[in-house]
Amino acid sequence: MPHGWCYLWSPFLILLHGISDVVIGTVYFCVLMPLLIRLRKGNRHGGLHWFFYWFAAFIALCGLTHFGEVLNIYKPWYYLTGFVKLATAIVSVEAAIHLYRYRELIANYPTPDELQEEVDRLREFIAATKVGAALRSSEVLQLSAIVDRIARKPQQQSPAVTKETRP
Repeated sequence: MPHGWCYLWSPFLILLHGISDVVIGTVYFCVLMPLLIRLRKGNRHGGLHWFFYWFAAFIALCGLTHFGEVLNIYKPWYYLTGFVKLATAIVSVEAAIHLYRYRELIANYPTPDELQEEVDRLREFIAATKVGAALRSSEVLQLSAIVDRIARKPQQQSPAVTKETRP
């Protein structure tokens, strides 16, 4: 017997439950899309990629349970919705286990502000390193010029000095 009978086929109750479940199911899939796009890019998320896959499955199955409830208003597909709920329960437990397992890593994951600060610090370091390298290369050129001058000086000395230094 469809749930519509339980709702006494009241248009208000059918719309209340039907629209609510459709909206909730749709929102679950709207939340799921950015997560799937991010996972598709191939970023491994510092060892958390399996957690994100379990979390994505959990979100998808939660959305499906709501769509199943809409179907049950009109058709008694209780076995189908029951198996979807069973899969949701299994995936929920697995996602919770992964969440617990990675709790320290997740808690220490840097915030976007912290990541931006690190990027800015690294940019400053690279700029300072480039300036330092430029200064070092100019110092090397100066030292090279001094060495060249020193190397040329014995040739420019007076003959008396060079005669004295010869054996």
